[in-house]
Amino acid sequence: MPAHLVVEGSRPNSSTPVRATLTREEAAEFLTEHQRLISRYQRGPDNCPPGARTVIIRFLTYPEPPPEQRDVPEEPREAPEHDS
Repeated sequence: MPAHLVVEGSRPNSSTPVRATLTREEAAEFLTEHQRLISRYQRGPDNCPPGARTVIIRFLTYPEPPPEQRDVPEEPREAPEHDS
């Protein structure tokens, strides 16, 4: 990996899930703080430091299913019948 993309202790290309246990209010605060952090680094081409590169950030949040719904295989579905 190019040295300018390495941040010590980080995984810049990681898609490893990170878990947090939050209340609804904490989740809203977390999302606000996340957007605030991203906004600090969103700049136009005339306002970038030397050597800066654009990176794509993907952020996905969703509630973890309750224990009784985890790792439950989905029921097989029959193919719909079509008129010939």
